[in-house]
Parts: sequence; structure tokens; C-alpha cells
Amino acid sequence: MNTDDLITFIKASELLNFSKTAEELNYSQSTITIQIKKLENEFGVQLFNRIGKNLSLTPAGEQLLTHAHNIINTVKKAKSDMGSPSSEDKRVRIGCIDSICNYYIPNMLAKMAEKNLDININITTGSIKKLFELLDKNIIDFVYIFDKSTYSEKWVKVFDIKEQLNFVTSIESLQEKDHQIHDILDNHFYLTEKMDNYRHALDQKLAEYNIEISPILEVSNTDIIINLLQKKKGISFLPSFVYNRCLDETNIKIININDFELEMSRQLFYHKAKFLTNEMKEVIKLLKEI
Repeated sequence: MNTDDLITFIKASELLNFSKTAEELNYSQSTITIQIKKLENEFGVQLFNRIGKNLSLTPAGEQLLTHAHNIINTVKKAKSDMGSPSSEDKRVRIGCIDSICNYYIPNMLAKMAEKNLDININITTGSIKKLFELLDKNIIDFVYIFDKSTYSEKWVKVFDIKEQLNFVTSIESLQEKDHQIHDILDNHFYLTEKMDNYRHALDQKLAEYNIEISPILEVSNTDIIINLLQKKKGISFLPSFVYNRCLDETNIKIININDFELEMSRQLFYHKAKFLTNEMKEVIKLLKEI
């Protein structure tokens, strides 16, 4: 057994497709087949179920996958400790939701440039459910989300930073005094799409008041919403990291709602079985700073 065979096995377990594994690792498909067969012969077990074109791990394959990750992580740690990281070690793969990607990743990249850090960043965006699936398959190294506080024994949470969500507007009369939630309902609303996690949290909170808002626009891009708020008279509901930059530079202000409050958390996770390279540790430091 050698580490190349284990790396191939790990990649094949992620992609569940030998031809795609060969393409990604720059091997021939026959080489992939030989490497997997070597492992199966060595351990005396079948690692994959092969039914037609469908590929899945056997129970023995699931067991070996855990050991393979541990072995490869130990090898990476040895290389890192001896000061000889490969180019692969310098890559950090971050999975995040769109709003986090738009507002925090550019700041992180700017700080990397200031510090002249030699790190290769790969960004994947998607739903929170999909991102954690990728984390569990070791396809990404970190998950960076904005959501209600989340916990699992499988993951290590690096930080949990609370962020307020508020109704914001450019309508001056709504900025001048405190309001109750029912006071603002007769206005046009520009909201993120229902699939968005903080839009979903808003709808759930409003349901406690037997209220349902029908926005005139639903769009995932919060920059479009900010632009509309500046040009047209309407209201949106956004996290503080989206609207903070606008408070001093535009006519957009927070509406003070006395009977309505909602907060969620920016959270960074990695898998508990993950070995943290020096580059990953640097990324953690950067994300804590911004």
C-alpha cells in the first residue's frame, strides 16, 4: 500500500466515478482501476459496489475511507512539520453562502495581499445543506455560513459571531421615530428569495404575529436591493454586514421596530478529522480579524 493508492481511493469515494477520478488526478482510467484493485487485494475486501454505471462505497470501503483520511493527514502533517509543503498543501477550499462570499471573502483576500501570504484560495458557493455535505466528503476545507447557531459532533466550530438583522429604508418618515411591526406593512418590500436562510427566518418570525409579507421584488443579489432602496421608496430586511456600509454613505437607515428583533450568526466550521495546514490556520486568523 502507498499513499498514492489511498489518495486515488479518497478521490474516487468523493466522485463515485472512476473516469472523473482519472481525469481529476491526471491518470488513465486503467490506472485508477489497478490502484483500487491493489487496495482490495491487500485488505481482502471489496471497496466499491459496482452496479451498472453506479458506484458506491461498501461498508468496508466506508471504514477504509476514515483510515485513509487519517493516514494522508498524518503524512501532510509530517511534510508541514519538516517545512516542505506541496502546492496542494497551499490550497484552501472555502464553502460559503452567497452573502458571506460577497461581503467577507473580498476583505479576506485584501488582507492576504497586504500580508503577502502565499495561499491558493478556492471558493465554492451553495446552500448550507450542500456545503456541509461537501465538508463531510472532504471536498472543501471550511464552511462559512450565516445562520442560526448550528452544532454537530462531526465538526469543529471556529467562531460564532452574532449579527443583527433589521428592516432598512430610505423613507425619511420611517427613520424619524420608533415603530411597531404593523406600522410598516403598507409599504413596498424588496426581499431576498424565500430559499435564502435569513428570508426564511424572517418569514418564520412574522408568522408569530400572523403576518405574511408579499414583496414586490424577490432577488438573491443584495446589491440590487440596496440600489433599489436608494432610488425608490421601499423597505428591505437585511443583516448588518450588508447594510452597515450604506449607513454613512447613502440615505438608507435602520427602522427602529420596538416589538421585532432577530439575529443570526456568522459561523466557520471544519471537520473534526481534518488536519489543519499552516495555510488553513492563516485563513482562520484572517477570517477572525474581519
